[in-house]
Amino acid sequence: PLPVAIIDKLSQMKRESSTRVKMAESLDDDKFQEKARLMAEAEDLTKEATALEEEETKKAVAAAIPEEVCEVCGTCYQGSAADAAHKKFKIHNAYQEIRDRLADLKPKVDEWKKKQEGEKGGDRDEGRRRRDRDRDRDDGDREEDRGGERSRRRGGGDRRDSRDRGRGGDRDRDRGDRARSDTRGRDRDGRGGRERSRSRDGR
Repeated sequence: PLPVAIIDKLSQMKRESSTRVKMAESLDDDKFQEKARLMAEAEDLTKEATALEEEETKKAVAAAIPEEVCEVCGTCYQGSAADAAHKKFKIHNAYQEIRDRLADLKPKVDEWKKKQEGEKGGDRDEGRRRRDRDRDRDDGDREEDRGGERSRRRGGGDRRDSRDRGRGGDRDRDRGDRARSDTRGRDRDGRGGRERSRSRDGR
């Protein structure tokens, strides 16, 4: 904030500027020179007031004690006296006790976290081993299934070959039987012809 003296001076300059504007507005049009002079003075006072306010504000900021924030409780204060005073507040003491307690518990919390991480790591290893065993068992089952399928295909081919050989043997036996029947028939025909020839000769 600006000093009281500067604030009073700025207020006075602004009042004088406003007064000159009102005086210029109250003059008749034939007094335009006087009116222009009053308006120029009002404008100059306004500029001076603005420049003074900016300058004094910069000085006040540079001279002001910087505001700080307590790292324990978050209270804002200015200067060492305010810092010492706020440390006597109950809120500051309560935050300090909480921070001290957390500092005491931190090693135990860190140890617990490490233990949890170790147990999780062991669980992950066991789960990985279990998945590997299941995958190996599944691979073995698929290999057995493929082996059984190949055996069934080979067995089906053997049975077809046996049936084909059986049908071929039956056909061979049928041809053999027909051949023997034809031979016996020719033999009977031969004997019958010789007997008829002998009968004709005897007559």
